[in-house]
Amino acid sequence: MGRVVSPGLLAVIALLVAPSFALPQTPEAATESAPRTVTATHRPLLTTPLPRNPQLVARLQALLPRDMSVEQAARGFASEEEFVAAVHVSKNLGVAFRDLKTRMVTEEMDLSRAIRTLKPNADVGREVKRAHKQAEHDLEW
Repeated sequence: MGRVVSPGLLAVIALLVAPSFALPQTPEAATESAPRTVTATHRPLLTTPLPRNPQLVARLQALLPRDMSVEQAARGFASEEEFVAAVHVSKNLGVAFRDLKTRMVTEEMDLSRAIRTLKPNADVGREVKRAHKQAEHDLEW
C-alpha cells in the first residue's frame, strides 16, 4: 500500500524548492542578471518640460550642451531644484553635464557623490551649497 501525499504538502514543497531554481549560481551572476529598475514610488522622476519660465529656460539652455534641450536635460531628475543645481555644478566645475546626469539619474548618486566621482579634488560641500543657492535663486523667478 502506497503513501498518500496531500495537495497542501505538495504546494508547500513546491514553494520551498521553486525559488532556489530561479537564483543564479554565483554572486557575480546575481549582480549581472539582476534588472535595475527605478519605480515612481522609489524616486519621482521629472517627465514634463521644466522649468516653465521662458527666461529661465533660455538661461539654462545656454549652460547645456548645444544638442540637448532643457526638457531632455531635466528628464529623470527627482526634482526641478536637483536638475537646476546639476546644471550649475556642470558649469561651475567644467564637468560634462551628460556625465553628471548619468551619475545622478542612471547610477542614482546624489549631487555630492556625483561631484566626488567626477571631480575628486573639488570642495564638494562648498560646490553643492553654491549650486543649490544658484538653483534657488533661479527658481524664484
